[in-house]
Amino acid sequence: MKSISYEGISKVINLLNSGLKLEEIVDSYGRPIHEDAKLFFIYHKQAKRLLIKKASNDIIFRNYLEKFE
Repeated sequence: MKSISYEGISKVINLLNSGLKLEEIVDSYGRPIHEDAKLFFIYHKQAKRLLIKKASNDIIFRNYLEKFE
């Protein structure tokens, strides 16, 4: 199994910071809706969606995730 890559997470965090809702970034299955989310959601879609869901409601966690790219 492939380990989780955080490549592209900064673009997703920028989308959240600009005010987009989770549903405008990725669908309920983890498929990217927004163009800037495609790289991050290439694989491990549902696990990554859960990370972004938590980040959308928790600014401290959001800032923590930005360090991974």
